Amino acid sequence: INGSGLVEIEVTRLSSESTLAKVIKLVSEAETQKSPTQRFTDRFERYFVPIVLGLAFVLLFAGVVVDEPFRDSFYRSMAVLVAASPCALAIATPSAVLSGVARAARGGVLVKGGAPLELLGSLNAIAFDKTGTLTMGEPRIVQIIPATGVDKQELMAIAVAVESLSDHPLAQAIARDGRDHAGNRSIPQAESLKSLTGRGVSALVGE
Repeated sequence: INGSGLVEIEVTRLSSESTLAKVIKLVSEAETQKSPTQRFTDRFERYFVPIVLGLAFVLLFAGVVVDEPFRDSFYRSMAVLVAASPCALAIATPSAVLSGVARAARGGVLVKGGAPLELLGSLNAIAFDKTGTLTMGEPRIVQIIPATGVDKQELMAIAVAVESLSDHPLAQAIARDGRDHAGNRSIPQAESLKSLTGRGVSALVGE
């Protein structure tokens, strides 16, 4: 945050190399990466589907071996095909993973694929980047400790008057939140603000 002064900015990378572009690429990769469950399902289907189709085909012509009408054989074959259909198995896992990744993205959480998503269930500890993630990234007044013999409400009324003249981020926080701590004290008029770099500000309030 540059409160005062000049900032010269040189663009060193293209927009395609920006953080946003990288995040978009990561999300795209996350949607294509397979979780362990998906990989197991794919291996299972490789053998399961031909077996089911083969069994359904054999049962279709069961009337050749067992004395029964073709209609009964056909119904039994279709029943096996429907009951053992691998469609739900094939679709359920990728759909669940994709839904989880998309839901997390809507909440501002980037999950880099199905494998990390599944591992969330076995985590014991998580490290967060606090500012802007767990906090608002906006300064606020938490506690006021006045010097001995100084009235807290009077102190805050003067602080709000002085800091209202400054455009510093911390000054804006004091000017915004300080009114709640000034009680019923009226905010006086401040003038002749001077910024003391690294030390604060000074101004004239009344006399």
